[in-house]
Amino acid sequence: RQGRQYDHYGSRHSRHQEQPLYSIRLDSPDSSDEREDQLLNNITAVKEEIATLMARMEPGDAFDLTKKAVARNPGNADLWMFCGFLRSMRHEPDEAEQCYEKALEIQPDHVPALCNFA
Repeated sequence: RQGRQYDHYGSRHSRHQEQPLYSIRLDSPDSSDEREDQLLNNITAVKEEIATLMARMEPGDAFDLTKKAVARNPGNADLWMFCGFLRSMRHEPDEAEQCYEKALEIQPDHVPALCNFA
């Protein structure tokens, strides 16, 4: 797990480029805070990374990243929905419900949050 490399792209179309717009190494000893800031400042990249971690069945890493992303972007309904889903996976139903409610407070028609909240 150490030294894992994360590549993030500016848009779906730029995925065909040979080089990513930037590359993040979350566990690098040098400049790790700066690199993590780069990831957290790109909301599209952070949501893609959370989804990737969830798909890889790495909910602990996904949850840690989601908590940081929600703290940085508290007005993002998608991040609150991810947080709720991950809390459900952690068998924390009350906390999951609060996250879904927050997502729906921000965006009342947020379909994934509505489905998971039901």
